[in-house]
Amino acid sequence: MANKTKKSNGAGAAWPMLLSYISSLLLTVLAALLLLYSTLCSAAYMQGQVRKTGFAQTAYDAMCQDFTSYASATGFSAETLTGVISPDQIETDLNADIERLYDETYARDTHLEIAEAAYAAMEAEAQSLGVTLDGNVKEGVEVVAEAMRQEYVGYTNTPLASQLHTFIMKVEKIMWIGVAICAVFTALALILMMLLSKNNARLGARCLVFSFGAAAVVCLVLGLAVYPLLHLQDLSLNPLAFKNLVVGYVQGMFSRFTIFAALYFVIALLLGELLGFHKRRQKDKLYVMDADNNPINPAE
Repeated sequence: MANKTKKSNGAGAAWPMLLSYISSLLLTVLAALLLLYSTLCSAAYMQGQVRKTGFAQTAYDAMCQDFTSYASATGFSAETLTGVISPDQIETDLNADIERLYDETYARDTHLEIAEAAYAAMEAEAQSLGVTLDGNVKEGVEVVAEAMRQEYVGYTNTPLASQLHTFIMKVEKIMWIGVAICAVFTALALILMMLLSKNNARLGARCLVFSFGAAAVVCLVLGLAVYPLLHLQDLSLNPLAFKNLVVGYVQGMFSRFTIFAALYFVIALLLGELLGFHKRRQKDKLYVMDADNNPINPAE
């Protein structure tokens, strides 16, 4: 009879343990979906990476070098050409482009004001020197102003914006469906696991601890170990500002796995503490106090 009981308990524990493995996998997938939604589908996240990676300053330094070479070639002062732009202006315009990227319709900003400001600045310097811009000189100045505008547009418009916009719009529509489906299946797995172990509360608690603990470990590994293996710093991507942005963007995505790891770990820790409290309480119930306040076991 004892052997039959042990076999029954072993068979009864198999299904809850299997569901705990499945639950841990589903919790990891749920974390990944929520991570993608909070990063890939978030304009605020991309704008945050623009700020954290110092994109505006790096782009400003690169453009200043090119504008200085334009100045040397045309005889204008470097201050005249570089004074047309600023890091704050670059960051503001790129953030505005990112906002448009996540709108229903996307339209690039041509930033004609940059060419106008550049031409006006060169014209003002020429007039201060008693030179009038006309003929071939005027055309040459217009060419320089247009080159400055095109370079500025290249830095303040998201690369592959049309393709990214189409992709983001599609992902946004299906992401919440994926999150909802995964959340439902995760909840069903956890509930079914608890129902199958309702006659053994300790087993159910252990399975819950394992589910969240295992998910925490997997998320921690994804957050800390995967990114270094990608070697994104070795990418031959130009200009440098965009390379830094891509590297920071991907690194930030993987680092968010550690947030879910911490959340799952805290839940597992709380469940483990509740399990320990339940064990201590059950143990205390086995004993009563005699007249001399000594614990005795009523089963003896």
